[in-house]
Order: sequence, then structure tokens, then C-alpha cells
Amino acid sequence: MKRLIFSMATVASLLVGGNAAHAQTNRWDAYLEIEGRGGDREERSQTRTFLPIFSDSDSLLFGDIRMMYSDKDTWEGNFGIGYRQITASQRIFGAYGFYDIRDTDHNNVFHQATVGAELLDINWGLRSNVYLPDTSSQRAGGANAFLQGNQILVQGNQERAYYGVDVEAEHILWRDDYSGQTVPGIGGDMEIWAAGGYFHFDNDASGFQHIAGPRARVEARLYDLPALGNDSRLVLSGQYEYDDVRGSVSQGFLSVRIPLGGNGCKQPKLGLLDRRMVTPIVRDIDIITNVAQAGNIFQGVNAKTGTVLDDVVTLTAADNVRGMIENGPNGRTYILDGVDGAFSFGGGPAGAIDLNNRQILIGGGGSMNVVGAGSNLNAVFTAEGEAFTFQRLNNNGNVINLARNNGIYGLTLDGGNDSIFGINPGRFEIAGNTLMNASDDLIDIRANNGTTIGCILDNTFLVNGEEAITIDTSDDALAYFDIAGNFFSMTDSDGVIIEVNDNSEVHVDVRNNEFVGQGNDGVDLDVDDNGTLFANISNNIFDDVDDNAIEIDLDDNAYLNAIITGNTILGRGNTENGIEIDLDDTTYLDLVVEDNIFDDINDDAIDIDLDDNSYMNAMVAGNRFLGRGNTGDGIDIYLSDDSVLDLVVHHNIFDGMTHRAFEADLYSDSELYLDFYGNDILGRNTTEDGVSIEANHGSYLEAIVEDNKFKDLLFDGVHIDGYHGSDLVVDILDNRFKNVQEGNILVHAFDGSNLDAIINNNNIKGGDIGIEAYGEFGGDHFVTIGGNKIRKVTGTGIIVESIDDLFLDDAGMNNKVKVTGGGVVSDIEDSGDVIGTIRINGSDITVP
Repeated sequence: MKRLIFSMATVASLLVGGNAAHAQTNRWDAYLEIEGRGGDREERSQTRTFLPIFSDSDSLLFGDIRMMYSDKDTWEGNFGIGYRQITASQRIFGAYGFYDIRDTDHNNVFHQATVGAELLDINWGLRSNVYLPDTSSQRAGGANAFLQGNQILVQGNQERAYYGVDVEAEHILWRDDYSGQTVPGIGGDMEIWAAGGYFHFDNDASGFQHIAGPRARVEARLYDLPALGNDSRLVLSGQYEYDDVRGSVSQGFLSVRIPLGGNGCKQPKLGLLDRRMVTPIVRDIDIITNVAQAGNIFQGVNAKTGTVLDDVVTLTAADNVRGMIENGPNGRTYILDGVDGAFSFGGGPAGAIDLNNRQILIGGGGSMNVVGAGSNLNAVFTAEGEAFTFQRLNNNGNVINLARNNGIYGLTLDGGNDSIFGINPGRFEIAGNTLMNASDDLIDIRANNGTTIGCILDNTFLVNGEEAITIDTSDDALAYFDIAGNFFSMTDSDGVIIEVNDNSEVHVDVRNNEFVGQGNDGVDLDVDDNGTLFANISNNIFDDVDDNAIEIDLDDNAYLNAIITGNTILGRGNTENGIEIDLDDTTYLDLVVEDNIFDDINDDAIDIDLDDNSYMNAMVAGNRFLGRGNTGDGIDIYLSDDSVLDLVVHHNIFDGMTHRAFEADLYSDSELYLDFYGNDILGRNTTEDGVSIEANHGSYLEAIVEDNKFKDLLFDGVHIDGYHGSDLVVDILDNRFKNVQEGNILVHAFDGSNLDAIINNNNIKGGDIGIEAYGEFGGDHFVTIGGNKIRKVTGTGIIVESIDDLFLDDAGMNNKVKVTGGGVVSDIEDSGDVIGTIRINGSDITVP
């Protein structure tokens, strides 16, 4: 909308300017000036339209319309009228007024009146402006939280416009004496000017500091450019100003004036005094506004736990910290100042520090999110003081036990069994802490009834004995967790383990964390016994995790809905699997794996194992699998015992696997429904096969392999085999194969397996075999081969064989085959086992 207003005003200025210019016959014509500004604070563009309204030999009444837009999505319009009079002493006196309107980056609109006066000479100038805005306040974004007495309070921000005045003097430094000489390569007369002045802006409201200081500017002005005609102008400027609020601000300007008089170079050049009659009015480019803490003050409330922050006590290690916390009332907030060092405790078998309900601990320098009660203000409170450490002297107990609705911020917890332990902790937040040297878990949360809502944010986890974070739910519990922005280093087991059991339901986000050097898994999702888990694992970094970056285990009627997106898994040749998935015992998984990077994984990037009536619906899309000569399979699948996988794999890059880009093995009446399209398989002469699928023991495969690129593979491009009464329904369409060393497309049905294959419109260059289709022993075999282009094959272009009936068709499409080795076509059987027609190089081959 703002861009539309800007564009409409500019067009209107052009139209009005053009009409005004043609209506005048004197020497002062309309023009459009376009300016760009860049510097320390923001980038801006502005148009200025100069519109003569009435003139005689020594006076001019004119309009001045300006529109400005900035890269901070703000805009301003200035609509002015001015009058200039040439005096008997050949100087110019001018006066003007503007109506201004500005939309700020806080989405507030301010109005202002500007009036000014000027005295201009051909060599110098004096001017002054007065700015009279509406000075009332408007709401600005953000708020401030602060400690006053024993309460944490919240006050909002307000934006106000400033009234003010500026003065400026300018003087010419150099001119080419108006001799008609031009600047080489550009043309035009040139002048260099310098200006200096002072500005002062203020608002009488409390909390708004005045803005005042010096301003200096240097300009190089180039007139009457041949490309634009007489009255045109190019100005290059540099400006510096300083005040105590905004500091130093440096800017550079470039403006171009386009005459609208219509006579171009035929228009006489303006004299020096006439140039000054049409020089732009110099004024502040926008309405000056500022934001300050002001307005109503509200009681602070912890944004996550709901604790009212009206009972705040400050403690140091010199105090009886443990006793005061445990004996303190519900809802008290403790600011812990480390000025007296660490608080050490637990030399004997004593237990943890037990918090009471709604208590909050915040260390010096720690921060927490606060809202203003009864308002929509959100702020961050930062505690004063030095960092505070709880040091457990032995591991006979935990460091802190949560009650309900607690917050822990900005602390270091060293030692203990668990650093933080809680059972059914309600709404809690653990943020900005350092947790280390626990013998068991750094954070251990258990939920077995009711609802738990937890945030674990921006913590550092160092050197612990078991899991960094363990979450264990059971007994119909409902839980929501946000685990974000944490750093995990040197844990001996899992970084984050989520265990969902006994009909409980959990929703968890694991995002923007960094896992480095885990002893086991980065994130482990275990769902069992009718548990339900909704997991979003996004934008994490897994760096040199020893086992699996992400592990998923489902058992006993469990359900998981997981989205894994935007993660970077840096295996460094050590990580076993990027994602490992195990489903068993009638479980169900909905999965999206999208836009991740799997780099240098030791075994498989994605390993999937389904068993015992399990079902999985998955999409793997937009990922980069970077094998670097280490990764075995990009995607490795094992299905058995009536399990079903419905899988879409599209627009991934498989780069330098050592085994196969995609491998699937089906057993025992399992089913795979595969849509594999738009992928790039870049073998780099280290990958054996592109797509390899083997169906066994009555399993069922329905696959579409379409519009993929297979390049530089050691063995086969697409190789699909069926054994022991399996069913294969396969479409291999519109793929490109280059430098596949053995078979490009191989489809085989053995041991009574059924085959229904369509192999059309593939482009094959290189390899030993272009296309091979084979049927054996008792199954039904239908193969369509049409529209393929096969070149530079060293062995055989197309092979079709069968020991039982195989029905061959070409769908009315010709196959173009050009080989360098064993012939165009080989082994199209004519013994009665292969029946049908195929067209090759324009000729129909009919068998028998």
C-alpha cells in the first residue's frame, strides 16, 4: 500500500509538472529530481517535483512535492509552496511552507507543518526552518522490564514527534567561472559547495531526550548535462551530523534533475542567479521522531510460568541460600548474585535444593521474558549482578528439584546426580544456564499425570554421565516441550531422549540446537505402549555424533508424527546413521524429512526398518546426501512381516555414496509404494547402484521412478528384482543415465514373481547394458519398452528374455538405439516365451 501511494504521488507530480511547464513561457521551468541516499542508518530514495505556478521577471511562486521511501519500510510526503523574489541587490529572498506526513517503522503516522526562510546569493546562502509537528504520543513496539523495590515492573515504549529548528549557511568553494567549459566525459558546468549548520529538536514529554548537534555537507553540482538537456543537474553530496541520541551519522547522496520544460538543449542555459531561483529548498528530509520508555507501569509477570513478580529477593553465596529458598513462600523470585563466589553444598548425603511452587531463580546477568499484567506488553528482564554457580560437592543427590511452575535462568549448576529433576512440574522454563558434571542426567523431567508445559532454551550442556535431557511420560499424561537454542557437548549418551509410554501424548519442538560429540544419539524418540508423539526437529546442527544423529523407535501400537527439516548432520566419518528408524509391533509413523544436509555419514544417511504389521507414510524431499566416500546408502530400507511403507522421494541430491543411493529389501508379505522422482544421483565413480530394490517372499512393490538423473555409477542405474512369488508393478520413465558402467535399467522377476513394467522415454548414454527385462517360472510378465534413447552402450542396447510367457509392447513409440559393442538388440526371444512387438530404430520387431 505504501509503495502504491509513493508511485501514485510520483506519477501525479509528473503530470502536474508537465502541464505547468507548458503553461509557462519564462525561463524557470518545472523539473523532477530523483535522489538516493545511503549511510549509517538507512537507505532512502526520494523524488522532488518543482512546479512553477506564477512568475514574472523577478519573482516566482512555485509548488514543491516530495515523496520519500526507506529500506525500513517507512515513507514520507512533503507538500509545499514557496515564493522567491530577486532583490535590487541581486540577491534572492525566499519563504515557504510545507505540510508533512510520515509513516514510521513503528507503523505510526505523524503530521507536521514546516515553515522556513532563505537568503540566497550566487556564492552563498542562509536559511532557517521551523518544524511544528503533532507532538502527542503513539504506541511503539517493545517494552522495558525493571526492578523497583521488590517488584519487577513493565513499562511500554512511546513514539513522539519532535518540534525543532535548524539553521544553515552555505558557500561556494569552486566554480568553473561559467566559461562554457565542461567536465570531460560528462559535460556540463561544475560547482563545489560547502554548508554547515546546527539543529535542535525536542519534545516536552518526560523521558524524551532532546536531539541537537552540528551538521556539515559538501556538494559537487554539475549543470546542463548534454544527455538530459539544459536545466538538468547532477549532484553528488556527502553529509555528516552528530547528536547525543543518534550518535554520528554519515550519508552520501546522489541526485539527478530531469527538466520537464520539453525544449531540451534548445532551452537557453540559466544564468547563475536564475539557477539559484530554482535550487531545491533545503530542509530536514523527514519528521524527527524518537522512542522512549513512557506511559503506564504494569506489574511484571513471568511469561512462561505465570508467576507474578511482586516478591523479589536478592541473595549471594554469603547468605543461607538453600534454607531461604526451601523455606521461602510460593511465588518468590530470587536474584542470585555471584559477587561472593559459588554456593557449594551437599558434602554429605543431603538431598537437592527443593523449590516451592512458582519460585523463580535467576542469576546475575540472566534474563527472562516478562509480560505486563493486564496489558499486551512484552519485555525482557535482565538481573543485575555477577554470574552465580551452585556447586554440588558429591553426587549423592540432585542439585535442584522442581516443584510446579518454576523458572531457572542464567545459573551454572555443577555436579550432582541430576542437575535439575522434576516430576509433573506444570509450566516451567529452564533458560540460559550452564549445566555440567552430573553423574546421571543434566535435566530429567517425568510426567505421569495432568499437563506439563516446558521450555528448555539457550542452555549449555557439558560433560555429563547419561543423557543431557531426558523426558519420560506415562499414564495418560499430556505434555508440550520446546527445546531450542541449546548447545550440547561431550555427553556420554543421548543429547535429548523423549520417552512416551502408557497412552501419554507429547508434543515437542527440538530446534536450533547444536549437538557436538555425543556418545550415543543426538535426539532419540522412543514411543511405546499406545503412546503418541508429535515431533518437530528443525534447524539443528549435529556435529560428529558417534551413533545416530536422530533415532526413532516405535513399538506396541505407538504413533509418531515427525517433521525433520533444515538440519545439518556433519558425520565426519564417525556418525553411524543420520536418521535411524525402527518400527515394530503394529506401529504407525507419519514422517517428513525435508531440506536437510547429510554430510560424511559412516553407514547410512537414512536407515528404515519396519517389522510386524507396522505402517509408515513418509516424504523425503530436498535433502543433500554428501557421501564423501564414506556413506554407504543414502536411504536404506528393510521391510518384513506385513509391514507397509508409502514413500515419496523427490528432488534430493545423492552425491558420492559408496554403496547405493536408494536401497530397499522387502520380505514376508511386506509392501512398498514408492514415488521416486526429480532426484540427482551423482555417483562420482564411488556409488555402486542408483536405485536397488529386491522384493522377496510374497512382498509387493509398486514403484514409479521418474525424471531422475543417474551419473557416474560403478554398477547399475535402476536394478529391481522380485523373488519367491513377489509382485512388481514398476514405471521407469523419463530418466537420464550417463556413464553407468554396467546395467542402466534392469528389471527381473524370478521364482514365480509377477512383473508389470513400463520403461519409457529414458535417455541412456554409456554402460554395458541399456535396458534388460527378464521373466522366469510361472509368473505373469508384462513389459512395455518405448520412446527410449540409448547411445554409446558397449554391450547390448535392449535385452528381453523369459523362461515363461512375457508380453512385450512398445506403446507405439520408437526406441533409438546406437551401441558400440554387442549389437543393437540382443536376445529378443522368438521361441514363444516372449510375445509381442517392439520398435527399434524405426523398425518393428515382432516375436515370436
